[in-house]
Amino acid sequence: VNSWNAFVRAKLNEANEDHEQGDHIKLTRFIAKNKDKLTLTHALLSSAEKQGYNTQVLEAHKKKNQVAQANPKAILHDTNATFASMDCKACILSFFSFKI
Repeated sequence: VNSWNAFVRAKLNEANEDHEQGDHIKLTRFIAKNKDKLTLTHALLSSAEKQGYNTQVLEAHKKKNQVAQANPKAILHDTNATFASMDCKACILSFFSFKI
C-alpha cells in the first residue's frame, strides 16, 4: 500500500464529507487544486502516521472483499456456472463412454 495514495484518499474523503452524494469533488480536481498543500503535509507526516493511513486502506479493502463474498446474486451466479461446467463435463464423459 502506498502511503501517499492512502493519505490523499483520506483527505479527499474529509473534503467530501460536507458535499451531497452527486456533488463530490473528483480526485483529479482535488489533487490539482491542493497539490502543494498535500505534498507538504504528507512530507511532514511521521512514519507511524503514514502506517496508520496504510492500515485504514487495508481494513477498508478487507471489508470490501467481505461484502462482495456475501453478495447472494454473485454466489448464485458462481453456483450456476459451476453446475453448468459439471453438466458439460458429464455429457462429454457419457458421450465417450458410449463410444467404447
